[in-house]
Amino acid sequence: MISFEDFLLRPSKVVDPFNRFVGKIDPFLMLVEFCQVIGPKPLAIVSSQPDDKVKSVNVNEMAIWLMSSDTVPGTMIVLENNQTGVYAAAYYFNLYDMRARAFQRNLCVAYLSSEKPTKETLSLFSTSMKKLVSPVLICNRRLFIRHVTDIVKFSDNVDETTLQQYYTFNGDSQKLTDSSRFNVVFEQTRLLKSKFLTKKFQEMAFDDDICCGHNVENMHEAEDIICSFRVPSIPLSPVETLTPC
Repeated sequence: MISFEDFLLRPSKVVDPFNRFVGKIDPFLMLVEFCQVIGPKPLAIVSSQPDDKVKSVNVNEMAIWLMSSDTVPGTMIVLENNQTGVYAAAYYFNLYDMRARAFQRNLCVAYLSSEKPTKETLSLFSTSMKKLVSPVLICNRRLFIRHVTDIVKFSDNVDETTLQQYYTFNGDSQKLTDSSRFNVVFEQTRLLKSKFLTKKFQEMAFDDDICCGHNVENMHEAEDIICSFRVPSIPLSPVETLTPC
């Protein structure tokens, strides 16, 4: 209930129905990930304060608030926290990870301030985010396709070896002859998958200065990824490993 004294005591000309008494905070940037194990968590903070420290605001609560919005990757929205009086311009995107749930890890870069961002600020933030995030996404997508290619090849080799061992131990010569048909089918399937993935590689043009292309196969990592599928709630790799370039 707002009394007459509130009009005299409050420094603001506008009466705040939420009774927010929050000091003015210095604007800062925050990178947040929606972790599939513990939920939203801040990954990095950039501010004008020494050691990038943020005062008068709980960054963990801000992380939960930012990731509670229903958004689509690649979009930017403006949020207002009625409880703390903090505004945020948030840009959402995702990175692909073979070990993550649904192969995706949702992230957000937000500019937080006590004042509502102006049109000029929003325009600068949107342009800067697209420019900064674009090379990250290019590298991540190409690395993800590299992993998919290696896993497909590794699994095909395992299936082919298993069939060859089965027909080798079985003395029926007719089955040994039929096994060659399986080899042909496996080879055709592998080629089709390879052509499809190669087309995806070509569609994703990139600059040599941004990404190396990840054209070298790594069967050891493919095996590790396949083995990780059998382990429940395996810890995910740091985000920076998803964009090595």
